[in-house]
Amino acid sequence: RVPTGAYGGGGPYHSGSVESILANIKGIKIAYPSNAADFKGLLKAAFYDPNPVIMLEHKGLYWSKVPGTEEAKTIEPAEDYVLPLGKGK
Repeated sequence: RVPTGAYGGGGPYHSGSVESILANIKGIKIAYPSNAADFKGLLKAAFYDPNPVIMLEHKGLYWSKVPGTEEAKTIEPAEDYVLPLGKGK
C-alpha cells in the first residue's frame, strides 16, 4: 500500500508522486482505486494474485469528510466482493 497524489498544502516534501516510476517496473501490477468499495475488492484480488501488486491510495481518500471528497465514501460491499485486477470501471 502506497499513499500517493498531491493533497492539501503539503508543499514539495509531501506531494511527491511515484506513479510514473512504478508504472515502469516490469512484472508488477498496479491498482489505483477511486473509492473505498473498489479498494476492498482490489485488495482482495491482490491477495489472491500470484504476482506482486502495488495498491496506490490517493491521499484524498483518507479525509473523505473534507468538502469535495464525499464521493469517496461508499457502502461496504459484501464480504466475498472481489474486483478483478485489470478490469477497470
